[in-house]
Amino acid sequence: MPSRDPHRTDLGDTLTNVLLGFFGVVAAFLLLPKTLKFLVRRFLLRLLGEVILFVTFGLLTEKVIDWLDERPASPRRPRETPRNTPSS
Repeated sequence: MPSRDPHRTDLGDTLTNVLLGFFGVVAAFLLLPKTLKFLVRRFLLRLLGEVILFVTFGLLTEKVIDWLDERPASPRRPRETPRNTPSS
């Protein structure tokens, strides 16, 4: 049984590594734009929409709370006596 030297490179192994590396880079360049477009359309736009939605609802909630604080607590408040007339 011939023993293989780990430092010796075989021409077939080197050629295989070069071809796999080359075709891997070509495949990456071909698939990367489609993958990025898919990710932008699927995830980033949806995430951006959700952020805008939550910020809008947060601002609207803040406005509603401010509006509710400005309204009188109950419609039947005791009438205040006018300041110019002396009370009897």
